[in-house]
Amino acid sequence: MARVKWSFLAESDLQQIYDYVSSDSQYYAGKLIDLLFARSSSLQDYPYSGRVVPEFDNPHIRELIEGKYRIVYEIMHSDEVVILRIMHTARLLR
Repeated sequence: MARVKWSFLAESDLQQIYDYVSSDSQYYAGKLIDLLFARSSSLQDYPYSGRVVPEFDNPHIRELIEGKYRIVYEIMHSDEVVILRIMHTARLLR
């Protein structure tokens, strides 16, 4: 089982997503954040379940797609995954 850690940027991304969505609905903003957390927690058991990020073509940098969001993560070791960014699919990954 892998431990899932969150980078500072990923935590900041979640806050920005919450702030943006909550301007319309705090309820749905909370639901979206819960959904993103639940999806990323699946990496504990299946760290290789995401696809390789096409922009990097590195087998250790992968992503899960949840709705309109990309959960970009890096497999550090067989027992550690770091969530790097959470971003809308319309944004470019740099």
